[in-house]
Amino acid sequence: MTTNSVLTPLGLQQHLRSLTSSTRFLIAYSGGLDSHVLLHLMCQIRSMQPALDIRAMHIHHGLLDKADSWLDHCQNVSSALAIPYQSIKLTIDNTAGKSLEEVARQARYHALIRALEPQEVLLTAHHLNDQSETLLLQLFRGAGVNGLAAMAPIMAITDNNKLARPFLSVSRISLEEYAKEHKLTFIEDPSNADQSFDRNYCRHQLMPLLRQRWKGVDKAIARSASIQAETR
Repeated sequence: MTTNSVLTPLGLQQHLRSLTSSTRFLIAYSGGLDSHVLLHLMCQIRSMQPALDIRAMHIHHGLLDKADSWLDHCQNVSSALAIPYQSIKLTIDNTAGKSLEEVARQARYHALIRALEPQEVLLTAHHLNDQSETLLLQLFRGAGVNGLAAMAPIMAITDNNKLARPFLSVSRISLEEYAKEHKLTFIEDPSNADQSFDRNYCRHQLMPLLRQRWKGVDKAIARSASIQAETR
């Protein structure tokens, strides 16, 4: 049984209201665990709040052969939840020799932002563990206050749109428990195990050691990020 209040329809509804007054949301839906939980909860909120306008969008990077089958999965899940769905295929240009991880991330966000309608809020399912990794990676890059503030729960991305991350206080374990409780099926992206990517190395090598030594380290790191954000 999940215990984080954000992982309940009422709790997430109240949290979103504390972040934005908008009732229009575009969910970045990868088909993975995190975004499936977000999609599932938003569907339940809509049953409580019929005026809520939500839709899902999947970005296909074209980097893995398996990704073609993910389109069907995302379409089927969205249809089962009666959530309008759209997919966009991208061609990743990495001729500049930059980090493929970063190039794909930027291309994904640009596509999502271009797809936003007026006053629509982009929802992503970044969670507590993602926040820890982000702050550490920024620290290793020698970032200043802005970088060490890591990911903001709400931020403006255009004159008419915002990006919200309502799961930043939610651990991945809690998301896994929710998915198990509600029998959710989700995609396991094999690239998440590729430790040549900095984030994956941090996730699979560094963070387990830190958690073993310091219990609650993710919350402590996230708290530091919040403090940095307040000093900007």
